[in-house]
Amino acid sequence: MFLFSLPEFYQKYFADPITQYAGFNIINTSVYALILIFVAFYLIYPFFDKRGIKFNAEFFKAVFPFILFGSSLRIIEDMKLFARAASPLDPGYYFVSPGIYIMIGVFTILTLTASIYAQKKFNKNALQVFGLIGWIAALPFIAFDLLSLKNFFGIGLILVAIAASFLVVKFVFKSLSKIFFSQRMHDFAFLGQLTDGSATFIAIQFFGYGEQHVVPTFLMGLFGPISFLLAKIALVLVVIYVVEASLKKKEESNLKGFIFLCIAIIGFAPGLRDLLRLGVLA
Repeated sequence: MFLFSLPEFYQKYFADPITQYAGFNIINTSVYALILIFVAFYLIYPFFDKRGIKFNAEFFKAVFPFILFGSSLRIIEDMKLFARAASPLDPGYYFVSPGIYIMIGVFTILTLTASIYAQKKFNKNALQVFGLIGWIAALPFIAFDLLSLKNFFGIGLILVAIAASFLVVKFVFKSLSKIFFSQRMHDFAFLGQLTDGSATFIAIQFFGYGEQHVVPTFLMGLFGPISFLLAKIALVLVVIYVVEASLKKKEESNLKGFIFLCIAIIGFAPGLRDLLRLGVLA
């Protein structure tokens, strides 16, 4: 017999963590990760790959404002300007995870699809149209967050940690092997994960913040906050090595770019949110 009915199961592992600020657990983390992998690699990648989208550095530059849009929008709930909710029928659901990822993801996909149509119909560059719409959507929220900044010292520490880690690790590993940092997407993937790792490390180590994700909580419980930053560095290096060693065919280059894009996004999205939250909420 099941210990919980389906509504009770959803309430315990999905709804309560949102409304009660309990963060993530092994159940919702696993479900969200599986859904993300399926949607990304079995729906989004094939759809846009067939339509000629190249997941390279130029594409990342075009999609970056959409990442900023989501991260800066998320701060509105952190500032308690919008009440969070666990129901998809409530607007508050779309200001916290996973709702905000769904909303920004759907908006990004629809915008990219429309931009491809604009290129075919009106001979407009799809990535330029795509990026422009992203900046138009993001700039009001970015401006609002920047005008609300208080903790410039904390933001400075995070930026220094990102820059120092990037320069040291890139210099060392690029010297050791031609595999590492051989393309711009390696840089973006690494910077994304460094942003997440550095923001989390600085916020917890020096400003008394806590962590709500399962794996980081486990790591930091054993080895302290610095372990999360080190784990992020190790993760990107392993991904770069495995992907470059496994996908060597020319026709696999777009898949490689998409993998590095995903690594960059899942780093930048929470990392920029944490950086802004530390700056706004001190």
